[in-house]
Amino acid sequence: MGIVRNLALGASMALGLAAGQAQAAEHTFRMTSFFSETSSYNQLFAYPFADMVEKLTGGRVEIEVFPAGVIAPGVETYQAVMDGRADLGYGWPAYLVNDDPTNGILSGPVGGFGVLPHQIWLREGGGHDLWVEYRRASMGLHPLLIAATPSEIYHSKRALASLDDFGGLKIRTAGTFAKIAPQFGAAPVTVPGSEVYAMLERGVVDAIEWGTPHENQRMGFQEIAEYISYPGPHSPQVTFEMVMKPEVWEGLPEDLQELMQIASDVVTWRGLLTWMHRDLVAMDELRAGENTLQELEPAAVEAISTAGRAWAVEQATGNEWMARAVESYYGFADQWERNKAVFKN
Repeated sequence: MGIVRNLALGASMALGLAAGQAQAAEHTFRMTSFFSETSSYNQLFAYPFADMVEKLTGGRVEIEVFPAGVIAPGVETYQAVMDGRADLGYGWPAYLVNDDPTNGILSGPVGGFGVLPHQIWLREGGGHDLWVEYRRASMGLHPLLIAATPSEIYHSKRALASLDDFGGLKIRTAGTFAKIAPQFGAAPVTVPGSEVYAMLERGVVDAIEWGTPHENQRMGFQEIAEYISYPGPHSPQVTFEMVMKPEVWEGLPEDLQELMQIASDVVTWRGLLTWMHRDLVAMDELRAGENTLQELEPAAVEAISTAGRAWAVEQATGNEWMARAVESYYGFADQWERNKAVFKN
């Protein structure tokens, strides 16, 4: 299902529904989120998704979003859906890498391509269908992709520009990079988002990665660490999912399934564009501040990217799902590299 057709159909349906009267809710869902109430991950994606679903369906579907810690801690988002505490769960697959490395490919591998080509792979290159098939087989859940963000950055208390700077670095990280960072002499520490600021402030870690410029600025990391380094090859982009039990999805009429899919597409792209603009504004503000901004040397970016792909290929041995994901993703990645020069940006 192409994104252009979905957006056009969504706009048409929205106009039609706006002209009619809202109906009583036929389906009500409780959605638990990995993120806090004020997080941009909720403000730009989770809450707008719930609102758009209600509008597109004329009130036939209502979703109540609960931030992390209300129904379940963020790290229990998926489990909360599987055990019935929540109907829907909004989370980040990379936190499931320890269970299966396939999750790290779907949401965005270390050293992979940026958010635009990743979304092309997902929505037109077979990645989405693979994701749905995999999530159903691996966890008994059905996913909708409802959010995507661009490259993350680093905040550190010491210079972080070259590959040598990773040596001896205690860095808060998560997902696949926690597996790869030791190759460069770094010591990864994985803690929930609620603990990241305190870990950096107290010097328990030398550096952190959490999000992109504007979200990190909101968290105040620039106030406790002098250095800001970019880009973040550990996470060139991130895609998030909302999951539910298959019987919940299949219990919806086809028209409501279609409308929820449209809402996921529209909210992902709207939120992404707003997010990237906020990052531009944040970067200018950070440049004008007292921090030292450093661009990570190309050799470091290349080394981390190469290590990310090598790790993925290694993990594919004996893992059918990982092998399929690696073949699909890196097949598209190679196609993108061969032809990306035709695009100005």
